[in-house]
Amino acid sequence: MNETILNRLPQLKQTYTDICERIKSDPTPLYLYGCGAYAISVFNACTQNGIVITGVFVDDSECLPASFKGYTVKSINEVLINETKISIIIGFSKFTYAVNKLKQYQGSYNNIYCLCSAVYGNPRRLGKAFFDENNCRCLNSLYEKLEDDKSAKALDSYLLSRYTDNYEYCIDSWKDADGYFKSDILKLGTQECFLDIGANDGKNIFDFIDTVQARYDNIIALEPDTANRNRLKENINAKKLHDIYIEDLALCDKSGVFSLRGVGEQTVITKDVSDSNNVVSVVTLNELVAMKPAYSDISLMVAAFPNTASIISGGRAFIKERHPKLIFHIGFSETDMIDVPKAIISVDSGYKLYLRYVYEIPQGLVLYAI
Repeated sequence: MNETILNRLPQLKQTYTDICERIKSDPTPLYLYGCGAYAISVFNACTQNGIVITGVFVDDSECLPASFKGYTVKSINEVLINETKISIIIGFSKFTYAVNKLKQYQGSYNNIYCLCSAVYGNPRRLGKAFFDENNCRCLNSLYEKLEDDKSAKALDSYLLSRYTDNYEYCIDSWKDADGYFKSDILKLGTQECFLDIGANDGKNIFDFIDTVQARYDNIIALEPDTANRNRLKENINAKKLHDIYIEDLALCDKSGVFSLRGVGEQTVITKDVSDSNNVVSVVTLNELVAMKPAYSDISLMVAAFPNTASIISGGRAFIKERHPKLIFHIGFSETDMIDVPKAIISVDSGYKLYLRYVYEIPQGLVLYAI
């Protein structure tokens, strides 16, 4: 392991027990706190790792859904009527909120667990093997290119939380986590042309519009998944929004017909087209901006899914010429953490790089290139 990285993060010298093994050795009944999309990811990780869930609860103030994964959903007070002591696995992406909320029940639980690694496609924590000479060299290069200490601390917290499976390393960096557009280093004007790559149902678009108080030039929403695209159109129509172009397209470094794999934020395109029912049209960024005059004015790009370095490679000419603000989600994959900054700097070394969290999980780490 590289000496520079070890000096910066001495915790890497230690060996840690995998959190899934720690949870399985817990003798108290295990309850999942939450039942939304993130909870599904956590529940699936528990199932894959042999962790048996006793039940599911949500806040007393929430509207209780009838069931979740075959469990009757209860309030925490209902759970505690029948249980002397429980342990809790947090199942939503506001860890500090959850921990603070549970403080009023101290004495009723033994442990609170946050599966930092066992969600979003990272089934196990980082091991020592990740910190080989090549990856350490790339990480050192990234540290050197980061513009402020806050960014360096965010990277520290990500690596440590993923290595130790301890979310507490991230708490200080999570304090300002409030979505993509309210970052302290992002200055948005009133004439932005926003490209949302993988727009899903429009959440990022609506957050952007709220942030700029509905003053913008154009919005281009790329969403190749039919169900997501239909929800996106419905939401846009319901909000009566204007100047939004929706394209049934994905971006990569080469154009063609690819397949769509995965669900939600973990959806990626692959060149394997064996699933003919889920093929999508793919273009490069350079080709996209030539499709309509309005597209050549793109000033802000967001990519909130894994494996995005190829988007930069397919837009080298446009990025170099127009220098748009880039927001790329790199917390989903350590490969992205290494490849995306490298790709951006190779196109335009004038970019200034920052790291911030947009929500309270280690995978909420985002790269801003300004």
